[in-house]
Amino acid sequence: MKLAELIAKVEQTRPSSYDKNDLTQWVNEIEYQAIEQVFSRCEQRVLSLPCEFCDKKDSCDNKPTREEFKGYQYDIDADAELMIPNQFIGTYTSYLYAKIDFNNAELDRYQMDLAMHEAEWQAFASWFRRNHRPRRNYRNETPVYYKYDSKTDVNCKYVQRIEPEHNNN
Repeated sequence: MKLAELIAKVEQTRPSSYDKNDLTQWVNEIEYQAIEQVFSRCEQRVLSLPCEFCDKKDSCDNKPTREEFKGYQYDIDADAELMIPNQFIGTYTSYLYAKIDFNNAELDRYQMDLAMHEAEWQAFASWFRRNHRPRRNYRNETPVYYKYDSKTDVNCKYVQRIEPEHNNN
């Protein structure tokens, strides 16, 4: 879905005093969250492999990093394609509804919209993680393995950390 289509849909279903630039800034919040919490943890971003699960049929490396994404400006980017696939468009609409209701001090509606957004976000993030291999050693973390004898050490008092073997070639 394009940015202009999303904002037109929100303006039609939830009229408000907020202009297109305000709504665009709230869309940017979701895009940054998607980059930070979902797309950046995908191995295809690193390997530039084709992604058979995306609507665009392009490689996942079309998803920018947080530093590369500068945010949308409605006047310039109205025809920009949003990053989250169309089947999860409720992630955007429910978040925009929640922001509108929060700023209008309609707290009951805000709570319902936020609960809907959380459900939509979890559905999207779960789908993405199921269909995309996670990066290994995300954020340069070394995997840590532990071992213990479950038959003799029921309370896990004697857990041993196994250090990874390094090849010094």
